[in-house]
Amino acid sequence: MDDFGNSRMPNYTLVNAQATYQVSNNAEAYIRFENVFDADFQISAGYASAGRSAYVGLRAKF
Repeated sequence: MDDFGNSRMPNYTLVNAQATYQVSNNAEAYIRFENVFDADFQISAGYASAGRSAYVGLRAKF
């Protein structure tokens, strides 16, 4: 514990990945993965983090 009563959090490694594909001059598709290896970690004591997540989408410019 430090002087403020906070506990030290253990170290962790977080791996994220993303890829994009240019569909046209004005649009691209993307996929993004967060916490690829489903690491268990906490940024603040007592508050769990999200597990493995995936996002897919399309970005367009008009």
